[in-house]
Amino acid sequence: MVWIRDARRGCPFGRWFEDLDAFLNADLDTGEVLLRDYVDATGEFRKQLGAQLHKIKTSHIAFKAVQGRLRATLYSLQTASAETAINPSVRAWAMINRSKGSS
Repeated sequence: MVWIRDARRGCPFGRWFEDLDAFLNADLDTGEVLLRDYVDATGEFRKQLGAQLHKIKTSHIAFKAVQGRLRATLYSLQTASAETAINPSVRAWAMINRSKGSS
Protein backbone atom coordinates (compact mmCIF):
# COMPACT_ATOMS: atom_id res chain seq x y z
CA MET A 1 0.00 0.00 0.00
CA VAL A 2 2.00 2.93 -1.30
CA TRP A 3 -0.49 5.62 -0.30
CA ILE A 4 -0.38 4.49 3.34
CA ARG A 5 3.41 4.62 3.44
CA ASP A 6 3.36 8.11 1.87
CA ALA A 7 0.66 9.36 4.25
CA ARG A 8 2.59 8.00 7.23
CA ARG A 9 5.51 10.40 6.71
CA GLY A 10 5.24 13.35 9.08
CA CYS A 11 1.76 12.34 10.18
CA PRO A 12 0.82 12.33 13.89
CA PHE A 13 -1.17 9.15 13.24
CA GLY A 14 1.88 7.22 12.05
CA ARG A 15 1.30 4.34 14.45
CA TRP A 16 -2.30 4.02 13.29
CA PHE A 17 -1.15 3.84 9.67
CA GLU A 18 1.36 1.14 10.59
CA ASP A 19 -1.42 -0.87 12.24
CA LEU A 20 -3.66 -0.43 9.20
CA ASP A 21 -0.83 -1.36 6.86
CA ALA A 22 -0.17 -4.54 8.85
CA PHE A 23 -3.83 -5.57 8.64
CA LEU A 24 -4.14 -4.76 4.93
CA ASN A 25 -1.01 -6.72 4.11
CA ALA A 26 -2.41 -9.69 6.03
CA ASP A 27 0.45 -9.61 8.51
CA LEU A 28 -1.83 -11.08 11.14
CA ASP A 29 0.79 -11.69 13.80
CA THR A 30 1.98 -8.08 13.75
CA GLY A 31 -1.59 -6.79 13.53
CA GLU A 32 -2.64 -8.93 16.47
CA VAL A 33 0.23 -7.67 18.62
CA LEU A 34 -0.46 -4.03 17.70
CA LEU A 35 -4.16 -4.43 18.44
CA ARG A 36 -3.39 -6.06 21.79
CA ASP A 37 -1.02 -3.20 22.67
CA TYR A 38 -3.69 -0.65 21.77
CA VAL A 39 -6.33 -2.37 23.91
CA ASP A 40 -3.90 -2.65 26.84
CA ALA A 41 -2.99 1.04 26.56
CA THR A 42 -6.59 2.23 26.47
CA GLY A 43 -7.51 -0.13 29.31
CA GLU A 44 -4.83 1.44 31.50
CA PHE A 45 -6.11 4.91 30.53
CA ARG A 46 -9.65 3.95 31.56
CA LYS A 47 -8.40 2.68 34.93
CA GLN A 48 -6.49 5.90 35.58
CA LEU A 49 -9.46 8.03 34.54
CA GLY A 50 -11.75 6.03 36.81
CA ALA A 51 -9.35 6.48 39.74
CA GLN A 52 -9.30 10.24 39.20
CA LEU A 53 -13.08 10.42 38.89
CA HIS A 54 -13.55 8.62 42.21
CA LYS A 55 -11.77 11.51 43.91
CA ILE A 56 -14.64 13.78 42.81
CA LYS A 57 -17.43 13.84 45.37
CA THR A 58 -20.24 13.80 42.81
CA SER A 59 -21.71 10.34 43.24
CA HIS A 60 -23.43 10.32 39.84
CA ILE A 61 -20.11 10.80 38.05
CA ALA A 62 -18.42 8.15 40.20
CA PHE A 63 -21.30 5.75 39.49
CA LYS A 64 -20.92 6.20 35.73
CA ALA A 65 -17.15 5.73 35.99
CA VAL A 66 -17.67 2.39 37.74
CA GLN A 67 -19.90 1.26 34.89
CA GLY A 68 -17.19 2.22 32.39
CA ARG A 69 -19.31 4.62 30.36
CA LEU A 70 -16.60 7.13 29.54
CA ARG A 71 -18.60 9.26 27.13
CA ALA A 72 -21.42 9.71 29.66
CA THR A 73 -18.91 10.35 32.43
CA LEU A 74 -17.08 13.05 30.50
CA TYR A 75 -20.42 14.63 29.54
CA SER A 76 -21.41 14.72 33.23
CA LEU A 77 -18.13 16.41 34.10
CA GLN A 78 -18.68 18.99 31.38
CA THR A 79 -22.28 19.60 32.52
CA ALA A 80 -21.26 19.89 36.17
CA SER A 81 -18.59 22.46 35.38
CA ALA A 82 -21.03 24.43 33.20
CA GLU A 83 -23.63 24.47 36.00
CA THR A 84 -21.01 25.64 38.47
CA ALA A 85 -20.08 28.49 36.14
CA ILE A 86 -23.71 29.47 35.53
CA ASN A 87 -25.14 29.19 39.05
CA PRO A 88 -23.41 32.22 40.64
CA SER A 89 -24.76 34.54 37.96
CA VAL A 90 -28.22 32.99 38.22
CA ARG A 91 -28.16 33.47 41.99
CA ALA A 92 -27.08 37.10 41.57
CA TRP A 93 -29.87 37.71 39.05
CA ALA A 94 -32.44 36.17 41.43
CA MET A 95 -31.21 38.32 44.33
CA ILE A 96 -31.44 41.49 42.22
CA ASN A 97 -34.99 40.65 41.16
CA ARG A 98 -36.00 39.86 44.76
CA SER A 99 -34.68 43.20 45.95
CA LYS A 100 -36.56 45.01 43.16
CA GLY A 101 -39.77 43.22 44.07
CA SER A 102 -39.51 43.96 47.81
CA SER A 103 -38.97 47.73 47.44
